[in-house]
Amino acid sequence: MFFETLAEAAAQPLDPMELVYDGEVPVFEKYDEFLPAALVRKGFAHGILGIEEMKARIRGWSLSDGSRKENKNTPPRERGYTCDV
Repeated sequence: MFFETLAEAAAQPLDPMELVYDGEVPVFEKYDEFLPAALVRKGFAHGILGIEEMKARIRGWSLSDGSRKENKNTPPRERGYTCDV
């Protein structure tokens, strides 16, 4: 159920700019403070957030035949879930 819901949400179009709060100016790079706020926000939304990478990861979790079954007694790594953090 979780993976199906997540895959459905990831399949929807998403504008990364919607994930940046109004007035938020996330400074990540050395000279970001000298750039226009709108440019920094756009660079953050489209570069740092990695929406396409997130969607690709979610698609990788979902099996096309729908055969993934969750067994709460099996450790996550044995269920095929990994975390590269």
